[in-house]
Amino acid sequence: MKVRFTDNMVPDRLSLMAKTKGYSSREEYVREILTDHVMRDTPSPTEIYQKQIIGRYEELGTVLIETLPILLENSLKGRIIVTGEKEGEDGRY
Repeated sequence: MKVRFTDNMVPDRLSLMAKTKGYSSREEYVREILTDHVMRDTPSPTEIYQKQIIGRYEELGTVLIETLPILLENSLKGRIIVTGEKEGEDGRY
C-alpha cells in the first residue's frame, strides 16, 4: 500500500515519532500502528461465535424464567406427571 501526502509535514512527523519510539523507519511504525488498530477492532471468528452462543443462552434463560411459574403451578395442581413417580391412592402422581 502506498500513501502520498501533499506536503512533508505528516511524513516528517511520523519519522520523528518512529525514531523516538525506537522503530527503524516510519513505515515500520505505521505498519505496527495499523496492525494493532485492525486487530483490536476486528473480532475473531471465535469471539463472534461466543457472542452468538451467549445470546442463545440468554434467550433460553428468559424462556425458562417465563415458563417456570406456569410449570410450578401446573405441578402443584397435579397436571404434570414426573416420570418415575408412583401413582398415589387418589389417582394422582
